[in-house]
Amino acid sequence: SWNEGLAATVRGAAALAFHPYFRSGLSAPVLPRAGATAGAVLGAPARRWSATRAELAQLPPGTRAWMTEWNLFDRQVPVHGTWAQGLAVAAFGLDLLSDPRVTTAENHALVGSAPFGAIFTDVNGLSFGPLAGGAGTGARGARSGRPPVARAGGFTVLDRQPPATVPFTLSASGVAMSQLLLAARGADRAQTLSVSAGTAGGAGRPLSLPGGAPAQQGELFSGPGVPGRRAVSGRREALLINLDARPVRAQVRGIAAGGDSFEQLWGDPALAVTGPGSLHRRGGRLAAAGPNDPGGPAVVLPAYSLTRISG
Repeated sequence: SWNEGLAATVRGAAALAFHPYFRSGLSAPVLPRAGATAGAVLGAPARRWSATRAELAQLPPGTRAWMTEWNLFDRQVPVHGTWAQGLAVAAFGLDLLSDPRVTTAENHALVGSAPFGAIFTDVNGLSFGPLAGGAGTGARGARSGRPPVARAGGFTVLDRQPPATVPFTLSASGVAMSQLLLAARGADRAQTLSVSAGTAGGAGRPLSLPGGAPAQQGELFSGPGVPGRRAVSGRREALLINLDARPVRAQVRGIAAGGDSFEQLWGDPALAVTGPGSLHRRGGRLAAAGPNDPGGPAVVLPAYSLTRISG
């Protein structure tokens, strides 16, 4: 009840600070594999954002919201460092852009290990420090038929012998924030997109995430461009997220045009991101809309992907 009491008594404050961390949505220490477990993790940002919006409703008129820390935070589930964390961070970042009362948003943290660091400090980014119990615990767990669960720094880690990370490269959440910040760079306007999508094969429609959040989300950024460079009239960037287990074909009429460049990053949601080569990457230019594309140009969004379009 701290925020409620504060909002009822504070006078003349420019802003209130919030730390809207969110849990994974999983009740057991399982990996966020493609399907239901990944869906629970990727639906968590929308659930947290709904609660955060209720907190913002308590702000006194004219008071802004500063999100000075936010990220996935779960001590029980081996989800930190996975691509699912990156996708969840991207989704919550787009949620924060949807409310004009939020004027500052800082993903925690810049440099550190996988629980929160966007940039790996060293080769131990997925170890979170010394592993509790040593290697012997894992061997006993394997002999007993129970999967070994390693603990370190108060977190459940991905593996008793996690892969080495590449120092000063991007973690899963760092990749997500990099794409979001590249899309927003030099922009002074952001608009939430409603993604019209069908499966890449043309049959059926992707399912929504647990809790009803859309499995495809997007944001359109526009503005003069990067300060210090020549302004480009009509500059725009779009960031599209596919949180579904299937690829989808998205119409981008009014958002992008044939010839616009795009970059895509995708991978298994349970994948441990260790450095630049962990994720699939594809780039190119959008094809012009054909006579059978009344919705304008289209782009196929791979399963569990981020797509950034520059025009």
